[in-house]
Amino acid sequence: MTTQNKSFTLAVTDFKYDADECTFECYANTKGNIDHAKDRTMDGAYQKSIDTHKANGTMPKMFWSHNPYDLPVGKWLDMREDEKGLWMKGKLSKTTMGSDIEVLAKDGALDSFSIGYSVGAERWNAEKGCNDLLELDIVETSWVNMPCNAESRLVGIK
Repeated sequence: MTTQNKSFTLAVTDFKYDADECTFECYANTKGNIDHAKDRTMDGAYQKSIDTHKANGTMPKMFWSHNPYDLPVGKWLDMREDEKGLWMKGKLSKTTMGSDIEVLAKDGALDSFSIGYSVGAERWNAEKGCNDLLELDIVETSWVNMPCNAESRLVGIK
């Protein structure tokens, strides 16, 4: 019996794997608690902005420390409002700043977020001594050292 060796070449046309991709989840802002600026985000405040971004195929920008004059540090992939607040999923870019943020976050040295927004509707709550935010237009969400809303934190990072 004879054995024939046959070989052939296959072209890989759609292979996606990036061992260096850094994705993460966070609460960019939470609702119901009074933050350091005496604001309290109310249930439903994010939804119109989320719906508008999704309808337009856009997402808020991702900055470091609300700095619009520097390059973004990554991009937001998904966002939704849940019972806790504004949940977001993002991806850090493989730039110097994105890589620095990744290292700091994985080390546990950086874990905070803050939203940049314009107010669509609000009302003063004299009983609580705070401003109730009823509708927000979310323009950007930043990694920050110290969040205004202490509960705006990293949930997980890969």
